[in-house]
Amino acid sequence: ASATPAAIGLLLLVAALAAVAGPGVVPNLVTVDEGETPGDPIEVEGYEVTYAEDVEDRMVSVIDVEAFGRTTSVRTSGVIVSNPDREIWTTAVSRGNLAFWGYRAVDVGGTGWRETVWVQRTGWVASGGGPTYRVDGAYDGDRSTLFVGDPADAEPRLDGRNVTVAAVEGGFELRVTHDGATETAPFPSAEGAVTLQGIDFVREDRRLYAERGDSRVRVATQERYEGRQ
Repeated sequence: ASATPAAIGLLLLVAALAAVAGPGVVPNLVTVDEGETPGDPIEVEGYEVTYAEDVEDRMVSVIDVEAFGRTTSVRTSGVIVSNPDREIWTTAVSRGNLAFWGYRAVDVGGTGWRETVWVQRTGWVASGGGPTYRVDGAYDGDRSTLFVGDPADAEPRLDGRNVTVAAVEGGFELRVTHDGATETAPFPSAEGAVTLQGIDFVREDRRLYAERGDSRVRVATQERYEGRQ
């Protein structure tokens, strides 16, 4: 990425000071690398708010240090706020912070104005497996999905049937595979039920159970967020 004239001027100033003060002065300058904001961001007066995981942080050093055996490349995950005109690209909320609280308010603005974008994580944890979750953003009465995580396989199997829970845009779905065939359906509503591949899935409060004959096992539990308990 090319440095802006202001950054170059500041770099020359720091270099001059360093020449006078000695080796103790080390410049710590950054600029915003060019590139699109990941995902489908919410736009607010030039700002873009989104969520992404394991993406390159576009706040980079003005000085290219790769020649010295180092790299300025840094990976980041969380709620990202960018504004190319203001040379802003920052992880406003880390992945861990959002996973702890479940939702966060992100303020953007300029002189004399401020707007708030709400970002929320919603997820289910497969029994014996990992979580699957999505991250939604809400602004000015509109809500959209910013990120969808990977599906998660439940460890319990009923009569050779594999159960997968998956976050999708705007919701969650169940996938049941048996003999090479997969059936899919949206998660049942609270206290509701759905049948896939001969298995009844029953949702009770924050838990999802699979039933077949006299067998009943829990296959998923809705995420809880420690910061909201």
